[in-house]
Amino acid sequence: LGMNTTMVEMLGRIEAMFPEPSETALKSSIDAFWTASQSLGANAADPAARSTFRQSGVKLVESMQEAGRQLNSMASDINEILTTKVTKVNEISKKIVALNKQISNFESVQSMPANDLRDQRDALVDELSSLARVTVQEDLEHNYVVQLDGVVLANGSAYTELKTTVDYDTDLYKKYNMKTLGIETNDKPPITLNITMGEIGALFQSR
Repeated sequence: LGMNTTMVEMLGRIEAMFPEPSETALKSSIDAFWTASQSLGANAADPAARSTFRQSGVKLVESMQEAGRQLNSMASDINEILTTKVTKVNEISKKIVALNKQISNFESVQSMPANDLRDQRDALVDELSSLARVTVQEDLEHNYVVQLDGVVLANGSAYTELKTTVDYDTDLYKKYNMKTLGIETNDKPPITLNITMGEIGALFQSR
């Protein structure tokens, strides 16, 4: 659900950038340029045809530059949202570890389920699952072991901190200087994660 909602939101933003029909839309500029070029081909000596072709070319370049600015702005916004989502993943993972410890301590002493604490932990897992697809297993000490793309985010003793990093090896950066972010663990050496599901996965796919 989180992934679908995010994808719909991102696609809506892209559609808003390129409204059709519109005199300022990129498609309209392309159509006008094509029409002008056809007219110029049929009337090469006509000053009016030349002027129209020249003006349509200028308009097309301006439309393409504006589209590029808007896409760059959207990419920047996505990077900011990704950073916020990763921070949220870290916060949730840390809370799960704390609840793991409370539940394990309580149930080892009381020999009964810590239902309220378990409910809180399940709610955190649900929230985390909306951000990215995680797998959860309960160990013998009643701790949730939460994994994302093979990385243990949380267990009974610690959580793995994630961070965003600029990926300089993408075509978007090499060709257009458009920065895109990747996600990796805050370890040495770091482990790069490939997240394809959830809100974070949708943000990656919408770039």
